[in-house]
Amino acid sequence: MQLKKFLCFFACFVSGFFLAQSDTSKFERISSGIVKPAPFCEPFVSELENYKPQAAAIYATNAEEYDLGNTGKEAKWFQYIAAGFEVPFYRKYMYKGDQLVQAFACSAVLSFHLFWDPLELSSSPILNTDYRLGAIWLKYIRFYKDSWLKNYSVKLSPINHESTHIGDDLTIYRIEKNYPITRVNVSYEFSEIDFTFNDPNGRFEQNHSLRFGWLYRISKGDYYSIGENDGDPSLAKPSGSRTEVFAAYNFIRSRGILTWKKWRNVISAEWRNRVKYNYPLFTTVNGNVQSQDAGQGRVNHFALYFGYKLVKAKGPTIGMYLHAYTGLNPYGQFRNRSHFNSYGFTFIME
Repeated sequence: MQLKKFLCFFACFVSGFFLAQSDTSKFERISSGIVKPAPFCEPFVSELENYKPQAAAIYATNAEEYDLGNTGKEAKWFQYIAAGFEVPFYRKYMYKGDQLVQAFACSAVLSFHLFWDPLELSSSPILNTDYRLGAIWLKYIRFYKDSWLKNYSVKLSPINHESTHIGDDLTIYRIEKNYPITRVNVSYEFSEIDFTFNDPNGRFEQNHSLRFGWLYRISKGDYYSIGENDGDPSLAKPSGSRTEVFAAYNFIRSRGILTWKKWRNVISAEWRNRVKYNYPLFTTVNGNVQSQDAGQGRVNHFALYFGYKLVKAKGPTIGMYLHAYTGLNPYGQFRNRSHFNSYGFTFIME
């Protein structure tokens, strides 16, 4: 099972390398047509749902529920891996004379996100895998000449799906711990709309970008459920909300201190207000499992990335970043846990 998951990640990573090529050309005439990628409305480095292929070593908050080594540590090293790609369907660039005025594109996005514990020597267990599908992304950008506002862009993705699964070793561990819930089935659909001012548009010039986004869960029920074979379904209490909002800032520095000709300094930050999942937290005291009510609520998270990406005229490039995060545990069924912190180093294929 784990081998199959790694093969999926590898295939997704390779596909992303070839499909996620950005058109970084300047404002010369760009052709339109089918199966042509569009570089606008792409995720910022700090965005939680970033589908770009990446690998990160993170020193993060630990918890008994996923501490298979029974270390009892408050924090330890984990690894995060993401692999994804955008499948372009169509793009259209529109001109007024020789001036690029606006553009439209549509595509689909598929990504996998893996949270695992490679330093746990008995099995290096996979802790959680998130699967996300954006069935259709509609993207639009409007350009301005000789203005502080270079452009604005809008992305509408009316149908998206997310589902999450814990690893087999973790399932066995939770059964042996005699937890009232072995696993939680997180599966739901949502719509999203984003607005961006000064979209980087695949370019490397100095640029301040600001993005606002809103998500709305469109599926019935809730974000999650508990099957009868996985625990007591009544423990999955309603989350109490359908929405999520975020704001993100992305600064590409091409001049000034700590900048070079072949490398661009990138500072990226995100604030997001998320729904906390409402089912109990478990700990073991003197051999007995104790539960704590997670409660309904919303949690703010903050993410900050600082690093550099290599300047390339065409095709994907590599970025290297230090990052810090605080807020809701972002991985699968562990989103009933707040006060989660992580720090680390990330490589991203952009």
